[in-house]
Amino acid sequence: MTEQNLRRLVVDTFCSYNGAKQNSTKHKDLIDIYNTITPLPRGVKMTYSMSWCAATVSAISQKLNLTDTILPECSCSKMIDAYQKIGRWEERDDYVPQIGDLVMYDWQDGSDYVSVDNTGAPDHVGMVVDVNKASKMMRIIEGNKGTPSTCGYRSLQINGRFIRGFCLPDYAKAAKTYKTSSTIKTEYCSINLPILTQGATGQTVETLQVILRALGYKIDLDGSFGPATANALGQFQKGSGLAVDKSCGPLTWTALITGGELK
Repeated sequence: MTEQNLRRLVVDTFCSYNGAKQNSTKHKDLIDIYNTITPLPRGVKMTYSMSWCAATVSAISQKLNLTDTILPECSCSKMIDAYQKIGRWEERDDYVPQIGDLVMYDWQDGSDYVSVDNTGAPDHVGMVVDVNKASKMMRIIEGNKGTPSTCGYRSLQINGRFIRGFCLPDYAKAAKTYKTSSTIKTEYCSINLPILTQGATGQTVETLQVILRALGYKIDLDGSFGPATANALGQFQKGSGLAVDKSCGPLTWTALITGGELK
């Protein structure tokens, strides 16, 4: 897998939780996944009532078996400490982030942020979804955002006010050995995979789209099995030596889970 494909897989997986409100099924899923990390960072077990921005990032890491790359923590300050120890913390004002980087915020950053360096304690963390260098803006997805507490998006100026710095997971190193099969084994290890055909909708379709996007196919992550998803799946089937029927049955699921040819 390429570094960019891995970054996109991580971001897409995070984005699949967009709209999750605290105490919803998806929120509880994130917290439950976090609590399966072994060992738990500092032995702290999360509850559904605790602040969950750092735990959300860590749950995505655990779900994708990337805890050696996206270092798990439920505390923003301790997360910074972990990245500082491995030399993957960045706070230069001229740094231009990439998708998959982690943004640390300090809400006490003053209006003089352009001339005065922000060295305060972090309050919040999110993940960069996309970067527009022309407009100098970036879009971030975060858990525990706003009131009511929700997983959602935020747009900010690159290195603008409130940005404390960036944690930089080493995706390049991880991509050298990462296999697509590991990305969904926690999702499907104990349930039967449905046969998906064009017109299907829902979370399982979205997961199919996440896998296809990780394999390099440029499709939307919308949970709707439309023509674009069908065509991408057909291309995957052809490249994997399968019958091209553009539906996702047992043989196609097996090929996807065990890893197909990367585009």
